[in-house]
Amino acid sequence: MLWKKHYCEHNFEKCKRYHFSLEGKVAPLTLLPNGKMLEKRTSTEINAAALFNAIEKKRIPVVKSILKIGVAGENLQTSEGLSPLMAAASVGSEELVELMLVQGCNPWKKTTKGKTALDYAVMSGNVQCENLIRAQLQASPKEEFNITQVVSQTELENTEKSFVIKMLQKLNPFKSSGDA
Repeated sequence: MLWKKHYCEHNFEKCKRYHFSLEGKVAPLTLLPNGKMLEKRTSTEINAAALFNAIEKKRIPVVKSILKIGVAGENLQTSEGLSPLMAAASVGSEELVELMLVQGCNPWKKTTKGKTALDYAVMSGNVQCENLIRAQLQASPKEEFNITQVVSQTELENTEKSFVIKMLQKLNPFKSSGDA
């Protein structure tokens, strides 16, 4: 009963999970105390959240690991249109900016508010980040970059499937040492 009190924050009459348990019903993990259900997230949304979280915390080894297992960072964006390159520029990390540029992130891309990675680099105050992005902008004109960055939906789906399979293989507790 302790978890119910904590989870419902002492507001039992409005807590749907609490009422489910009193009635002997199974309360799904996606049911919130207010009765709303959490929406399922796609693997792309989960991958994007992990990547943006690692960038925000400047966890370079984690970012490299996420990209290494097949997450297509150049195709991800937040609901505001923020790309991983913009996120890296906003935290002022030259190494992350360079990593995102090598990954193929579009330096010309704009958010829903019209800001670019260069704008975020300027706001962060990191001149090295600005210089890296300016160099990429000069090296790849907008028209050329957009043409080379077209990725088919099938390629994205295959990348997602590959990511999930690799993660499941890593998490498999029954894998013997000879399976590696």
